[in-house]
Amino acid sequence: MFALSSYDYFLPKHLIATAPIYPREAAKLLVYDRATGRITHTTFAHLLEFIPKDCIITLNNTRVLKARIYGKKLGSNTTREIFFHRFATRDERAALESTFAQALESTFSPKSTSALESTLLNSHALALCQIRGRVKVGDIFACGRFYAQVVALLDNGYRVARFFAQDRESSQMPLNQEAVLAMLEEIGHIPLPPYIKRASNDNDIKDYQTLFATQAGAIAAPTASLHLSATMLEALKEQIAYLTLHIGAGTFASVDVPDIREHTMHTESLHITAQALEKLLCAKSRLCVGTSALRSVEFAARLYEAHPKPYTDLHAQCDIFLHLGNKPRYVDYLLTNFHLPKSTLTMLVASMVGYEQWRKIYEQAIAKEYRFYSYGDAMLIL
Repeated sequence: MFALSSYDYFLPKHLIATAPIYPREAAKLLVYDRATGRITHTTFAHLLEFIPKDCIITLNNTRVLKARIYGKKLGSNTTREIFFHRFATRDERAALESTFAQALESTFSPKSTSALESTLLNSHALALCQIRGRVKVGDIFACGRFYAQVVALLDNGYRVARFFAQDRESSQMPLNQEAVLAMLEEIGHIPLPPYIKRASNDNDIKDYQTLFATQAGAIAAPTASLHLSATMLEALKEQIAYLTLHIGAGTFASVDVPDIREHTMHTESLHITAQALEKLLCAKSRLCVGTSALRSVEFAARLYEAHPKPYTDLHAQCDIFLHLGNKPRYVDYLLTNFHLPKSTLTMLVASMVGYEQWRKIYEQAIAKEYRFYSYGDAMLIL
């Protein structure tokens, strides 16, 4: 149950959902009762009939950024995709001082670089991005009225970029984090998952966003929540507690070690208010909508096992990896979609229901032609 190959399965291509079903409640819903082993096939319209009345329901209110932008490399006719992932941390910025200076030398004269270096480093937001094709430090890409310059190449494949605009006198105006987010909203495209083999369109701007997405910062949606309609949210509002986990590219990253226990889990930025923490951690039972919400609650609950009360706002980097050797201890129920083979999300589902039960559920879902992945159907584990 710890062998990576154990989490592989064959999925016919026609079961990969490339667009959502309308209306939201028309999606199929598989309900698995762990106490009896019973599987019920229904639709999302009947969800409220199965949700326990006394549980707290956790929703992730992260908002997906328009994280894909396109720029033409200066001095060439090459257009590249620049995929924004996240802003550099304070420690990462400190480690980038020398490469940042090197990048500036390609933009400013050497005499002026030293005078500007400190000011520019402090005023720029630095972002970790993926850029298709070969790039070098100093390369600049014109993205409409904005510019992206590569200031570092990281060993993990990410490129660190700074962003700026130019005024009428061709003076550079560095973009801070707020300005970068506004730039993405203006010129960016919704980052559909890699298994959706089409370009994003105007429908995705709405479809690939939950109705309660308020905190910008994710590059993937908490997809189980995409099924929730305004009517359902109103009916459940007294049971709901919101948290924010900005889902990153690691959610799609393949596990590439033979023993899954050796996998290094990615980190994602987590924020839970003190009020939400108290509601969650003092609840009699908890239902998480989505694996991101479940990981967040398990991370926070384990952190607070030895944390003094009263609760305070939690800001942390969540890196918990849940599998059959590290099962959830605080979450009672899970509403989720159907996930990629050999992914950490599939391993999380197996940790909730057991290995043999996970395989049985997925086999039935495929046989019943459930739609898989982000825009697909859902499963409720009770």
